[in-house]
Amino acid sequence: MNDTELKKIWQNYDSQLSQNLAINKEILQEVKLGKANQLINSISSTRIISILFGIIWIIGIDSILVLAFQAEGYFLFFSLLIHSLVTKMAIGISIYHLILIKQMNETDSIVEIQKKIANFRLTTLTAIRLSLLQLPIFTTFYINSTMTSTMGVTAWVIQISATLLFTFLGIWCFLNFTLKNRDKKWFKLFFSDNEWLVLRKADTILEQLQEKE
Repeated sequence: MNDTELKKIWQNYDSQLSQNLAINKEILQEVKLGKANQLINSISSTRIISILFGIIWIIGIDSILVLAFQAEGYFLFFSLLIHSLVTKMAIGISIYHLILIKQMNETDSIVEIQKKIANFRLTTLTAIRLSLLQLPIFTTFYINSTMTSTMGVTAWVIQISATLLFTFLGIWCFLNFTLKNRDKKWFKLFFSDNEWLVLRKADTILEQLQEKE
C-alpha cells in the first residue's frame, strides 16, 4: 500500500468522521431544542387556568361594579374599576403568552426562541408591575359615605397612613421590578416561582447551544 492509497483512506475516514460529528451535533441541538420547548410548554397549562379563572373573576367583579355604581358606592366602584381593568390586561397578556409559546414550538431558530422568551419575561414583568400599582385600592374599596361622616381623627390617620404606605409600595415595585434588577437577591426571592425558573432554565439551554454553534 503506497502513500497515495493511505492518503485516500485517511481522507475518507476524516470525511466520515466530520459527517458523523455534524450529524451528532445536529441531533444534540434538536434534543436540546426539544427540551427547551418542552420546558416552555409546561407553562401553557398554568396560562390556560389563569385565563379561565380570570374570566370567571371578571364576571363577578363587573357584576359587583354595576351594583356599586347603582348604590352610589363610589369608593368601591372606582376601586373595582381599576382592579377590573388590570385583571383584563393580565388576561390579555396570558392569551398573548399562549400565542408566543405556539410560535416557539413552530421555529427551530435559537435566536428567535430567545427573543420570544425575552418578550415573555418583559410582558410578565409589565403585568406584575401594573398589578402592583393597584395596591392602594385595597385600602379604599370598603370606604362609604357613612364611614367618612363618622370617622374620628385617629381613624382618618390610620386610613390615610395605610393608603400612603400601599401607594409607596406600589410605586416602588413598579419602578424596581425591571429586568436590570433580575440578578439582585430581593428580585430572585420575589420571582422564585416555577414559571420564572422554567424560563431561565430554557434560556440557559439555548445559550449553551448558541455557544456551540
